[in-house]
Amino acid sequence: MKSTKIIGALLTAVTAAALLSSCAAGSSSNSKTELTFWDGNAIPERTVVWKQIISDFEKVNPDITVKYVGLPQDTGEQKFNNAIATHSAPDLGVLPRGNVPNYYAQNALVPLDKYLKDSSVSDQIRTNFLDTTRGYVSDGKLYALPTHYVPDILWYRPQLFEAAGVTPPATWDEFYSAASALTNSKKGEYGFTMRGGAGAPYQLLPDLYTASGVTSFFNSSGKSTLNDPKNIAALERFVSLYGKNTPSADVTNGYPEMQAEFQGGKVAMMQHNLGSYPTLIQTFNDSQIKALPLPKSKDGAPSVIVPSAFLPSMGIFKSSSHQDAAWKFLEFTLQTKNDSKLAEQAGGIPANKDVQVAGWSPAQPAVDVALKLFNDPKTVFVSAPVYLPDWASIMDTKIDPLFQKVLLGKASAKDLMNTWAKLIDDAQASYKARQH
Repeated sequence: MKSTKIIGALLTAVTAAALLSSCAAGSSSNSKTELTFWDGNAIPERTVVWKQIISDFEKVNPDITVKYVGLPQDTGEQKFNNAIATHSAPDLGVLPRGNVPNYYAQNALVPLDKYLKDSSVSDQIRTNFLDTTRGYVSDGKLYALPTHYVPDILWYRPQLFEAAGVTPPATWDEFYSAASALTNSKKGEYGFTMRGGAGAPYQLLPDLYTASGVTSFFNSSGKSTLNDPKNIAALERFVSLYGKNTPSADVTNGYPEMQAEFQGGKVAMMQHNLGSYPTLIQTFNDSQIKALPLPKSKDGAPSVIVPSAFLPSMGIFKSSSHQDAAWKFLEFTLQTKNDSKLAEQAGGIPANKDVQVAGWSPAQPAVDVALKLFNDPKTVFVSAPVYLPDWASIMDTKIDPLFQKVLLGKASAKDLMNTWAKLIDDAQASYKARQH
């Protein structure tokens, strides 16, 4: 019995010594730093890319390991919010939906301006991407770095155009002529399919501003330009397509249903973004679909880009005790080779302007179309106020159903645009009041 107690005491002593030794080793200069990295926009294809980037990073930074946690976008935001509230946020992450204002409002993010200023990638990130991201917050600082952007484009079926003797449209007048010429409703053939259901307002904004030629979301008095007469006229014309040059089901079609209409083979044009490519190529080969910029308001007018959602972005959390190491990984991600991988997978425009997309396949031709817009100094960026806390609810619960009423003739385009403008003006006023 006595010997058993002695052995037990010895084991306890040995275990305690081992733990002390382990703790000492963990705090020594030879210990590794472990970063926790949450991907708030995880899909299987992108996870593969992230794991490759992490592996490459750890090879050149053997003192740092990165623990990857993939979170689907639909549930990611709540998990990030909960982690911030319980002081258990990751070191850094891909912000769900790129929603920088949400985390800025919680005082959760580290300003990255100084890090970027001293960085090897400081001159490589697109200025308009950085300006857009700084515009999300009231103090004008950089609380996240965008990795890419997936702009709206016009997908079209070249064979249908050729068979009808129609030239792909460069202006909205040409677009409407093409939509009419490519419609034969008796055969179930339509020139265009539109998104009338969930998410419609996000696609509607680029349509309106590219057609109207209005080049700012707010006028000199700080009021929304949504109900500018040119935007109202643009909406009236766009709505006139419904049921005549589009399938009647479009009134309730969200993105999947709209894309299914296009993939059915009897629709000539669809507006969405470069991210549609992986799905479209399951139905068509590269000769059967092509991409165009959204039409211009008229010949000679500048192209207009309207980001109606946040740019996919990464941020570092203030609660991290490894902020410098987290920056190392974020900076590595934005290097040319790695940003290229992320943007290619997403079918987007890379934030790093030095990325060469010539080797991308097979989405490269569509990306080239979008890149020409971004690289054209005449292109106008109309920045929508996606930073407003009420932005999503306005779009999803107010404008979405009202747009359906307009399509069905139960409300006017003017009613919609006046309502939309007032909602935005009120939300903007409340937002500004909270900043003081």
